[in-house]
Amino acid sequence: MELLSAAPEDRLPLEFVPLVCARLLNGLNGAAAAVLLTDGTFHEVDSSEYGYAIAGREAGAKGCRTALSCVCGCAGR
Repeated sequence: MELLSAAPEDRLPLEFVPLVCARLLNGLNGAAAAVLLTDGTFHEVDSSEYGYAIAGREAGAKGCRTALSCVCGCAGR
């Protein structure tokens, strides 16, 4: 997987990017992908590694579902 982060550091601190990347890969279930991270959100009190891990995994899984629905939807035409 190739990950490029264009998210401003005040929206997604650099320390969380590797965690998001690892969980994206997990959510993609081994599929090859190029990912552009464009935004994020951070709150000094409420943000946690666990939250970013969940967000990364869910984003990867949603990307997989979206890609599959396009391929499957287009294949029948």
